[in-house]
Amino acid sequence: MNKNTNNNCILVVNSGSMTTRVALFSEGSEICSQELLHPQEVLAKAGGVLEQLPIRRKAVEDFLEKNGVSSLLAVAARGVPLKPMKAGTYLIDEALIGELKALRVATAHVSILSSLIGWEIAVRYGVKAYFTDPISVDEFIPEARMTGRPEIERKSLWHALNCRAVLRRCCEEHGFDVAKTNFIAVHLGSGITIACFEKGRAIDVCNANSESPFSPERSGTLPFQGLVEFCFDSGLSKKELLTLLQKQSGFIALLGTNDLREVERRVAAGDKKAGEVYSAFIYNIAKSIGSYAPVVNGKLDGIIFTGAMAKSSRLISMISDKVSFLGKIFVYPGQYEMEALAYGTWQVATGLKEALRYEV
Repeated sequence: MNKNTNNNCILVVNSGSMTTRVALFSEGSEICSQELLHPQEVLAKAGGVLEQLPIRRKAVEDFLEKNGVSSLLAVAARGVPLKPMKAGTYLIDEALIGELKALRVATAHVSILSSLIGWEIAVRYGVKAYFTDPISVDEFIPEARMTGRPEIERKSLWHALNCRAVLRRCCEEHGFDVAKTNFIAVHLGSGITIACFEKGRAIDVCNANSESPFSPERSGTLPFQGLVEFCFDSGLSKKELLTLLQKQSGFIALLGTNDLREVERRVAAGDKKAGEVYSAFIYNIAKSIGSYAPVVNGKLDGIIFTGAMAKSSRLISMISDKVSFLGKIFVYPGQYEMEALAYGTWQVATGLKEALRYEV
């Protein structure tokens, strides 16, 4: 990389369970990227999420050194699961870092490390760090929040960054005005998000952790009577139950794998059980998509599919057969998180938009 372009670069940091994805962007274009691997045994030895910080930060610093980065425009980090907040790009400041280090977050997710690494590197380079559209972006209308129990409200926890990114890209590429159109965005990953956008605002979404269709790893929505009985009869702790329902359910519980490709191979080979699970998977996704159409009185401009599983043409074709009557189908397979983080940070770093601040 040409060192003379360093001061125009935005470093993007996106921490996953055993990886840290990093990239350098300049004026909206990716210059280079790498997926930094962290062996499970090394992370396990480190301990909890916060204890992994030195290991992961050193890997990012090595990436910068290898690419000859001597200066930066800004740092963009993956968003953090905080309290409900508006969509947009937020400045990472000392107050926010204090909240993260104290683990005053919605969940102690590994994404916390993105902001901590981003902040420390930004301080080192004398620039600012930001995050964009975290999973706790909340644009619900009041009706979407209420349930039949006053103690329990529906929560907006979803793949906000990727869903908003593909909505923006779809509208740009097909001549739609985001502020004048209605879309349903479907993120198909280890968890599934279905978001109903009215004029660019996600007025209702399914919480990918607790009320979506079942996925490769998650149970999705369950009949509450059966769930209550299961919880009392299982003998498991609250933590164990949440792990079981969010990490060890779906395809894993039903077929012993979390790999859609493996499921589709079994289906093609005539595996009856795999065929039944696959059909139910498609059925539940389609039914959930349909349930969001009334939110905008059926006035939809299209349905956007994204996420890793959207790479399966078979899956998308079979779901589309059931829901295409609702609107035109658009497919953006994979994830656009790195580009979206760079874009949000570039907007505020260059003065096109004003950064938001998280109120502790």
